Amino acid sequence: FSVISEDDLLLFQIYLNEWRMCQLEEHARKTGELCGVLIVQDMFAPDGLLNAWRKQGNKATVMRRVTGMMDEHYPGIMEKVLLVNAPWALHALTKVVTPLLPPRIVQKIQIIPVDQTPTRLLEFICPEKLPSFLGGNAENEEFVPARAAALLARPGTEVSIKAGCIEECSLSLEANDEATCSVFVEGGLDIMLDCCFVNGEGKEEIVPPARVIEKDFNFTAMKKGELMLRFDNTYSWVKPKTIRYELAKLPDEVQRADGDAGYAG
Repeated sequence: FSVISEDDLLLFQIYLNEWRMCQLEEHARKTGELCGVLIVQDMFAPDGLLNAWRKQGNKATVMRRVTGMMDEHYPGIMEKVLLVNAPWALHALTKVVTPLLPPRIVQKIQIIPVDQTPTRLLEFICPEKLPSFLGGNAENEEFVPARAAALLARPGTEVSIKAGCIEECSLSLEANDEATCSVFVEGGLDIMLDCCFVNGEGKEEIVPPARVIEKDFNFTAMKKGELMLRFDNTYSWVKPKTIRYELAKLPDEVQRADGDAGYAG
């Protein structure tokens, strides 16, 4: 919004949806088939939905205006909205997205984690029309020229845990802060994961120890303390594990979103 205004964005969305309508009508005339638009949002993208929210969380009103306009004037255009490569906190992601959208649009959204993205997309898109980073056969550069640079900026922290070793990380929280955590082990391997909350009164178990391939959860602190995440690979004396995780406090705008589910017309 440093370059365009909210009204500019709304006008662009009107032109975009009118163009989509023309494309769908042309397809219907040629084939006799009625169909809608499949929207795919790669959640790793630095300029994608999630990071745009992080940077512009105070601009929720324009998102409500856009989605409200689409729901009222173009209700049949969107067939599905696939949020793919969702690498962290599916529960938190749902909280970010759904309060900003009319219920009819929310019903069309599917959040797809990293390991399921290629399979799910191939259910809807032929391999020749899908870039290889999403599971298809097409060249990545034909779709996203800056994909290589984008991957370097993707959210989350990557850590390699040697066989027989333990790694820990922590997040400081104030009272009423809400944290979100997501863990994904690469290569189809697993890791022993547990999480606890520590303060002056002791330690509270949040996630009991269990071997997981991926895990997402939220936690709200009742008091000031530390949320401790522990990756235990001591049961493996051969294989190191590469883990991508995110442990972060949700922005205040997201925490307030539960009580503000409407949209501005």
